[in-house]
Amino acid sequence: MVEGVELDKKKREFYDASVEIIRLIGINQIEEAKKLYNLYTNLYYEILPVLNEQEVSQYYQNLSQIYNRLKPYFAQKADVSEIKRHYKTEIDELYELIQEKGKITLKAVQSKFKIDRKKADEWATILEENGLIKINYSFFIGPILKKLS
Repeated sequence: MVEGVELDKKKREFYDASVEIIRLIGINQIEEAKKLYNLYTNLYYEILPVLNEQEVSQYYQNLSQIYNRLKPYFAQKADVSEIKRHYKTEIDELYELIQEKGKITLKAVQSKFKIDRKKADEWATILEENGLIKINYSFFIGPILKKLS
């Protein structure tokens, strides 16, 4: 827990960081400002338990004001969604394959993704447990991963 002289030092660091973040935004050094903002936020949560109610309010307002100045520079949900479209896991690819074909055998999954039976079972179970597919069992063919109707 932060107390006494150490608390005064942390409060000073907090103030200095806020001034520096605003300066960095002013000179368009946004990446540096964002990095410092992350440290600044951590510092806030570190000293929060020992602040009085008025200080908590004051420090929170300061944090919010700085966040609002940086907000336009943080990635927006739409930006992240666009990026995510380009990065898929193999389980995502398997799910899309099942949606496209309607069904696929576990053996075909092993062959297509070059994985062993255990890993293919694991992926199928993950998809089924999350309500994305149904696994049917055939005595002759083995497990069949099917698209939900």
